[in-house]
Amino acid sequence: MNNRANNILRCPECYSHDLVRLESSFQCTNCKSEFIDFKNVTTLIAKRHQKSSYDLDIPINWKKDYLKLEAPWDDYFKSLIPKGQGLLLDYACGGGKKSFIESLGYDYIGLDYFLNSGVDILAHGMNIPIQDNSIDLVTSQSVMEHIPNPWDGFREISRILKPGGLYVGATAFLQPYHANSYFHMSHLGVRYIAENTGFEIVEILPSKMNGIESITNTMYNIKYLKKIVSSILNIPFYTGKYLRKLIAGILIAKSKDDNFKKNMKDFMQEEDIRYSAVIYYILKKI
Repeated sequence: MNNRANNILRCPECYSHDLVRLESSFQCTNCKSEFIDFKNVTTLIAKRHQKSSYDLDIPINWKKDYLKLEAPWDDYFKSLIPKGQGLLLDYACGGGKKSFIESLGYDYIGLDYFLNSGVDILAHGMNIPIQDNSIDLVTSQSVMEHIPNPWDGFREISRILKPGGLYVGATAFLQPYHANSYFHMSHLGVRYIAENTGFEIVEILPSKMNGIESITNTMYNIKYLKKIVSSILNIPFYTGKYLRKLIAGILIAKSKDDNFKKNMKDFMQEEDIRYSAVIYYILKKI
């Protein structure tokens, strides 16, 4: 972890900035708490959230290869992250995306509650050991659906961001339940939480994959089989979608009611996001 990151850490117990680095731990001179590194990785976790181990709970024969993998960010998500400078925190980073983020100009900090190759700080997502108004940009790819209380996650991210700082995220909507997912959010859910945790909306966007494709990819997780099933099911899906647009266009053209026209146009503008597997968002801290 770089020195810039060390300078903005805070104690997860008393929230003071009085952390002193020792050989294999951090000590808070204010509350006298000591936070011992786990397997040589900075570990700043309050007693109420501490565990005996922060290793990933995956089959032992997967670990050697899995821990070498970077996080599977899709190209669309990566395209939403602007070039810049300063500190970027990757929230629940897993394998991380350090090389990609550094190519954009940022200093990378990977934070997670489980040890993985991308992790710089082991911490609890509801108690980020970073000072207020310290981070320039936060990313979280497919994270918020796995948090029992996403409101607290958004609040913590808002707290650590500098005013005007960006939060670029993606969360499940019409994806099936997976890996202990709790809350799958529509675009309205993302908007409501964001606007009530200190953010203004820059963009909320649908994914390239629709819900039908996501479901079939999960049910038929064999390379060619899932493509065949998705292709078959997409025929009635896209046929219905284009018919809806055609009918809406005819109704708008024939109607003399301006209020009806506006409502219909607003409804059809949500057509893609209505069936999206994932919701992408770019938020700015107020």
